[in-house]
Amino acid sequence: MRMHKLILFDCEHAFLDIYSKDYTVFDARRDILVELNPKEPIILLGMFDNPCFTIKNGDAFDNFVAQHLNRAGCSCTVDDFKSCYLKHFRKVSWWDDMVDFTNSLAACDQFHVGIVASLCEMDLQLIKEKIAWKNIDYCFCSFNLGVQRPDPGIYGIVETVSGCSGDDILLVSDAATNSPLAMFRHWNTVNVTGENFPVVQKSCMDFLEGCTEFKMSGA
Repeated sequence: MRMHKLILFDCEHAFLDIYSKDYTVFDARRDILVELNPKEPIILLGMFDNPCFTIKNGDAFDNFVAQHLNRAGCSCTVDDFKSCYLKHFRKVSWWDDMVDFTNSLAACDQFHVGIVASLCEMDLQLIKEKIAWKNIDYCFCSFNLGVQRPDPGIYGIVETVSGCSGDDILLVSDAATNSPLAMFRHWNTVNVTGENFPVVQKSCMDFLEGCTEFKMSGA
């Protein structure tokens, strides 16, 4: 019988190596600017930090991007921009240990595994290329919710959709960004830096105490 527990991974902090010496999101943004060569690069660069970039989807997102491309003096189409975005963001470094561990957790049907992310709609395609998506129970992406973390409304959405609350939830995230709100709702939390994989792994295993099936087949 499935345990009424949910491990929720903060995608940006749990998986992406934002401080990588190899290639980061900032390198990807730079290369997008180099390839698209806008007349006003500051305008296009500013689009990435605009909240609308991560909370809009579909036609609303396309219109938002088109407006910035036009204002920045880019001759490319929205589809060209999306292809360019995916090409360069595929080069961003991920924490392989965290990805493998998440996939092993998600493969077990004794509890729930979810992802929370303040990412744009193209990023979901990148996540699916790394994470065994068919095994993920819940995905709380800002572009589908219309709000992004640390908006407290997201925490209520997680509880309503998953049916889990309080001590039944473990949030694997950046402490400074999300833990205070999660702790206010009595969630379990573990700070993730990418480099502290053993700590995260132990916290997850402690949270899943009693799940003998995962202990036998998991990490």
